[in-house]
Amino acid sequence: MTHLRTLILLLAAMLPVCCTDSAPAKLRIGLSAWPGYLDLAVAEEHGFFAAEGLDVQLVEFASLHEIARAYQLGQIDVMTGTLIEVLEVSHGARPVEIAWVVDVSNGADVAVARGRHGDLPSSDGATTLRDARIAYEPNSLGAYMLERMLAHAGLFQDDVEPIGMDQLEMVEAMREQRIDVAITYPPTSIAIQKLPHTKVIFSSAQVPDEVIDVISIDPTLLDADPTLLDRFYAAMARTETHVADDPESSVAHKCLHLGVDQSSWDPVAAGIKMFRLADQFDWIWGSDRLDRILARLHPLIENGHATSDLHHVRLHVRHRAVPAALASPVPR
Repeated sequence: MTHLRTLILLLAAMLPVCCTDSAPAKLRIGLSAWPGYLDLAVAEEHGFFAAEGLDVQLVEFASLHEIARAYQLGQIDVMTGTLIEVLEVSHGARPVEIAWVVDVSNGADVAVARGRHGDLPSSDGATTLRDARIAYEPNSLGAYMLERMLAHAGLFQDDVEPIGMDQLEMVEAMREQRIDVAITYPPTSIAIQKLPHTKVIFSSAQVPDEVIDVISIDPTLLDADPTLLDRFYAAMARTETHVADDPESSVAHKCLHLGVDQSSWDPVAAGIKMFRLADQFDWIWGSDRLDRILARLHPLIENGHATSDLHHVRLHVRHRAVPAALASPVPR
């Protein structure tokens, strides 16, 4: 009996440890230095994720292609990127679902030319681009923008010299005149446009509603923890309130993250239409807008991929319950 009583006491002592709240959900988020994604950095800085029981680690990458690859390799759980990267990843073994629509690029993604390729008006695209050495990020938005720019100019890839290159290499390559055109975005685009004799000859403003930035997650995490999406939305709601209440410090933090001075923020932000918490309902649950855009983009990035039917692939969280943060009317 003494031994039994001792065992019961030991088990009772262990019980609080076993039954305490579980550890915060861990999320490794692949972050690109794109202005639209930097609310994530603000949320992490001010503890908004932690306040919702999320243990978030921001993992920074130099390019969208690197983020998509890291996601496919299981090195991160959440990826930031455009719909192009989501479609690319959807052809791989790891599933992905869009959880948040960040923004649409209305001119912030650009092709910057130097020398004779930047001297002519962009309306004379064919003359401007022919024989140009064009740096772009392969297997990502860069490749897509290259195709759209050439189509806009009435050219084909054989008419130019495409050069696969990471964003970080493009500034020096342009300075050393190893390339004539860079397909780029902030902060790299800011640095390139400070070089002499450079000019934007094409931008995402010329392909409206095609360059859409999103935050996507491994759906198996959402299946395993049905509260995860709710908590992520709650953290983003806290962030939105903070950014609205203290825009100056929020912009300062974002510029610090981008590595640019605050004078560069307004020109960059002007080319980006940000979406708020309330917009998520319309984008994901309240309309088929995402489906229609994904269907339009899908054939353009097929390349060597086996054809897949998007109607049988869950690429966004519409089939899940609407997060509590959106359950009641939100001011628009």
